[in-house]
Amino acid sequence: YRDPEARFRTILAYKCRSGQCDNNLGGGCPRIQRFSNPTSDFQGLPVGTVLEDNARKINKVRSRVAQYYPHGGTGAAAAAAEPTSSPTSSSLPQPPTSSPSSKPLSSCSDSPLDFFYHEQRLNCASIGSQQNLCSDPDVQAICPGTCRTCSNCVDPGLKFEFYHEVKEKTMNNKGCDMIANYPEMRCTFYGISNTCRATCGSC
Repeated sequence: YRDPEARFRTILAYKCRSGQCDNNLGGGCPRIQRFSNPTSDFQGLPVGTVLEDNARKINKVRSRVAQYYPHGGTGAAAAAAEPTSSPTSSSLPQPPTSSPSSKPLSSCSDSPLDFFYHEQRLNCASIGSQQNLCSDPDVQAICPGTCRTCSNCVDPGLKFEFYHEVKEKTMNNKGCDMIANYPEMRCTFYGISNTCRATCGSC
């Protein structure tokens, strides 16, 4: 993001030059050590817009990036157990069961996906600064951590954006009703189990 008056630019922005597509005044503009984010400011001025929001993009993929590491990106890997001299009961082969042995652990995390609320593109990170939106049941359902509504196990009636990992494309303006048509596959897509908690059985 580049301030329109060329007073600063965020960490990923090029130098301010006049005559470019953002109609910047030019003059270089000093770089600040922040990612663009419309909910943050620098000396009282916004450091992003709805379209220039690197912080949202980084937060959108943080869970996926954390999965690159065996300990989930928590800072340290667990110590490995010492080997035993003979097999233990847990290391012996077990016969298959006719149904899953345990229900997935329930979680109460906000959806990491962008969603559409009254024609406005939002995410749960932006809801934190607009707590009044937590009075809406659909916002409560999609942002249960932020809104402190974890005990409500319902799907939101809001549309959202997600990446379809089989079709390899971004799906816009879709809802949990689409996920419910094929939950075995679609609930495994990034962010879906935290968005459609009732459909995916993740609450």
